[in-house]
Amino acid sequence: MSDVDFSESTTYLNIRIDRAMPFVWLGAAIVMLGLIIGFYWQHRRIWLTVVNGELILGGHTNKNWFGFRREIVSILEKVDMVVDEKSIDNGGGLT
Repeated sequence: MSDVDFSESTTYLNIRIDRAMPFVWLGAAIVMLGLIIGFYWQHRRIWLTVVNGELILGGHTNKNWFGFRREIVSILEKVDMVVDEKSIDNGGGLT
């Protein structure tokens, strides 16, 4: 080994493989999917119930309740019910 040059400095860094990283990336992808669903999609529920012989329509949304109310009015107009858009806000009665 007469023609080999040795380095003046040495390093103590080790290169290792972390076998848990695929699970970390999978968890991050699941979290991002949940955030996208929670922030960008609207959660809406509509229900009908009969109380004392009256059909009662109820609904809930987490975003854009103005648009939700407008859609409910358009659905009711398709079944020949004339409803003022502002009368169905917060439990207002249908006449």
